[in-house]
Amino acid sequence: VVLLEQFPTERRGGLLTTVVPRLLTIAAMEEDLLEATDLVHDTVGFVRPGSLEAAILEAHYHKDVKLCIHLDALGSILAVPKSQATQTTLAKTYMLGKESLRRVVRSSSNPLPRQLAKAML
Repeated sequence: VVLLEQFPTERRGGLLTTVVPRLLTIAAMEEDLLEATDLVHDTVGFVRPGSLEAAILEAHYHKDVKLCIHLDALGSILAVPKSQATQTTLAKTYMLGKESLRRVVRSSSNPLPRQLAKAML
């Protein structure tokens, strides 16, 4: 994080695309999610939806349900909009927990995107 802050602003853009999903993943693993959220916010400011999506897709690929749930919570705290791909991945992750799935549905646009509805079936 310290090295990232020392990088020249004009060179940070491409680097952030690679680093922010990893930073989100590391933050989501922390015990104190609020403290980790503050660190992410202070370091990168606004988190793009694509960065959250990349982190969630990676966690889902590795079948790390707990990490997916923590990344979802982190994204919510940071008010990062979730793309359809992110919502679909979270729906697949939350299939085992009805209450968690209801939370994803409530936060989704109305009516549900086709991809999200398909993932729920």
